[in-house]
Amino acid sequence: MNSDSEAEQFVSWLLQKLALTENPPSGRPGSSTEPTEQSLHTPESNNLSGLDAEKNSRPGQPSHLSDVFSFRDTPPHTPGEFSAVQDRFYSLLKRRLRTEIEQTPPLFPWESEQILDYADEPASVRFWARQLQNLSLPVAMPEAVLEQLLERSQVVLQSSLQEGAKLVRAVESLFPQQDQALNHLATMVMAAPARSDRSALIATEDAPFPADYETATDIQKMALSLIATQEILNNLVVAVRAGEAPVSRSWQTEAGTVSLQAEATESGIVRVRGQLPCGGCIEFRGIDAEAVAQRSDAGKLGVELFELQPGQSYPLHIHLTASNQPSLSFQISLV
Repeated sequence: MNSDSEAEQFVSWLLQKLALTENPPSGRPGSSTEPTEQSLHTPESNNLSGLDAEKNSRPGQPSHLSDVFSFRDTPPHTPGEFSAVQDRFYSLLKRRLRTEIEQTPPLFPWESEQILDYADEPASVRFWARQLQNLSLPVAMPEAVLEQLLERSQVVLQSSLQEGAKLVRAVESLFPQQDQALNHLATMVMAAPARSDRSALIATEDAPFPADYETATDIQKMALSLIATQEILNNLVVAVRAGEAPVSRSWQTEAGTVSLQAEATESGIVRVRGQLPCGGCIEFRGIDAEAVAQRSDAGKLGVELFELQPGQSYPLHIHLTASNQPSLSFQISLV
């Protein structure tokens, strides 16, 4: 065999080996996982040809780097697919959080255990409502009605409305669309010269004096509610006159009695001294200034404001730490 024939046989044998190496039969040991020439023209591999070409153009590159940059096993994603999944995740998360909050409302900092009933009257009203048992009323009234009147009286107390308008505004939620009757009865309540005459507002020829609030007629309930509101406001308003003796007020609470004593001087100074049954504070507000006194336990406090104008009213707020609720508001009126 001459050298040319041997060279031709060697080239033929080498080409066959190369063909077998580049396209090994599937399932045979040593088969390569590299894509064939045909697979390089598929849509999935067209995007990867640049990476393969760059990898093959760097001889001596460590094999582990090619594994790091291999995306052949990663499923393709359509544009916006990740954003849609993310939006869906956040939507489910918000829905889950909303459900948990509705089923288990969060605690306030002062609450030691979960309070399940948030629909009741505010705890602040109940805390301050013990004083309502001392009101001078012609007929005993339900606690729930008195608590609602106290809550409404706190709202209208600091308003600039006249006394009659305050009475009507405080009770109108109990008797909707009865403004005309309420205004008429409020005028009669304010005109009564003495508390004993209030009974005449309740009993009429057509409606005898009721045994209790539940058996009273609608007109009688209106009159009773207006009388109760007037009593509440009278307890909350402290009218002082310059140079006269101090005026005292007391208010029963669940923690004990709050006592106030207010006086005014000829120079327009108003002083308020208080006795608290537990820790708390007194806040006295003027037009351009305010005075605050507080203590951590039961005892006396004092506040004063200067240059107050006669004929004006100024709010005084009492907050007790035992209640952990909004304050009770009084009104200091400088006559």
